[in-house]
Amino acid sequence: MLTALQSMSGSSAYMPPRSTSKPHKPHKVHSRRDLLHQLILAPIAIPSKSHALEQCKAKSHNCIRTTWIAPPSMSSNEAISSIRNVINSYPQEGQAGVDCNGWLITNDSLDKEGKMALEFKSCVGPAAIAINLAQPFIDDLKLELDRDSSGRVTVEVKSNSRMGSSDLFVNRKRLLFLGDKLRNAGWTVGPPKYVYEM
Repeated sequence: MLTALQSMSGSSAYMPPRSTSKPHKPHKVHSRRDLLHQLILAPIAIPSKSHALEQCKAKSHNCIRTTWIAPPSMSSNEAISSIRNVINSYPQEGQAGVDCNGWLITNDSLDKEGKMALEFKSCVGPAAIAINLAQPFIDDLKLELDRDSSGRVTVEVKSNSRMGSSDLFVNRKRLLFLGDKLRNAGWTVGPPKYVYEM
């Protein structure tokens, strides 16, 4: 991949020294159109299980770990597009009485590393006024692509609150909204459960 990009930019590419035991074979020269075609169609890498998201703390009341499973016929590229569409459908003004102060994507490396991270800002209610200087609480949503034993694209999901020991079911309401959208797109999504409910 690096050689292809260097060829396109006109910079000299590193060439390893020739072996003395075998004659060197010249590299096939590709046109710029061929190189662009290869880059566009290159498969998206999905991380191994060694990069899986961290688990919620034991008996947590403000953290949910779950898995979304793509339809069997959906490629990794299509799954990424589907995830982005669902995420972008989430209202900036929140829904079901949660996330009133909006949300933002802090990292979108789905195409390269299979990861996405978001921040959601809570409504300012009595709890925020009492213990957070009337500022919204911030929750984190992390997504990481994987594959199950049958080769289907899966998404490991973690939604958790940064503060407090409970979240008044905010993380659940958020995942219920996203899960409903994914089901409509053919995904398999189970009910989001807190650790203490498992």
